[in-house]
Amino acid sequence: MSLQSLPSIATWIGLALASAALSAALHGASVPAAILIGPMVAAIGFGLAGSTRRVARPWQLAAQGIVGCLVASSISPAILAEIAKDWHAMLLGAGITVAASAAVGLFIARFGTLPGSTAAWGTAPGAASAMVLMGQEYGADPRLVATMQYVRLITVVLVTSLVSRMLMDGAPAPVAAPEPSRFASVEGTAICLLLTLVGTGIGLKVRIPAGGLIVPMALAAAINLSGLAHVVTPPWLLLVAYAVIGWAIGLQFERASLVRSIRALPQMVASA
Repeated sequence: MSLQSLPSIATWIGLALASAALSAALHGASVPAAILIGPMVAAIGFGLAGSTRRVARPWQLAAQGIVGCLVASSISPAILAEIAKDWHAMLLGAGITVAASAAVGLFIARFGTLPGSTAAWGTAPGAASAMVLMGQEYGADPRLVATMQYVRLITVVLVTSLVSRMLMDGAPAPVAAPEPSRFASVEGTAICLLLTLVGTGIGLKVRIPAGGLIVPMALAAAINLSGLAHVVTPPWLLLVAYAVIGWAIGLQFERASLVRSIRALPQMVASA
């Protein structure tokens, strides 16, 4: 079946429906990052079926900005105070993780079959979606980077659950997050949309690598730390952003790139 002859609107509607169904199924199966992996897998299917649709760059930058606001939403004065108490252990853990990831990426680039930039960003620690976006901006193959990042994400979730069970005594106590007021949520969402618009504009006019992600993230973090407001990324906005990112990556897949990803899968699993 080829999707080349389908009208554009029919393709996007079909992709949205398939993405929603896959995301719901993956979420029900407790697969991590289901709201991104579902749209990406659906888009890979459409790409392999012959679809030539692509996500326009302004939409990609807008999705990056929303993810940047999400990353910054965890930054607050209270969090910085907690970090200040145990900065030695956090710095040591982060340093070991970065050094190990860099060593693995260098080894794969030197002795494996993946290009250097792809190996570097594919093994880079951090939010998987952010690493995929930044890797694409720096010339890495986003399809391979995405595959590496989410193979690692699933591996880390499985290993961490096993390690935490061995280290913890008894069931963990649930922690209830404070519910923001409705006004604060509306205000925070409006600020997120405004910062996304600013980041998209800067990303289109000024070729800052990953500017669509970094600029909103930096501005949102500064606003949160100021205490004047708190940037909020509501679930519906995250669903849209991750769907756009998944489509942007998945629609680039064709048979050759899929075969290449499958062949490199042992290296990806070993590096994770």
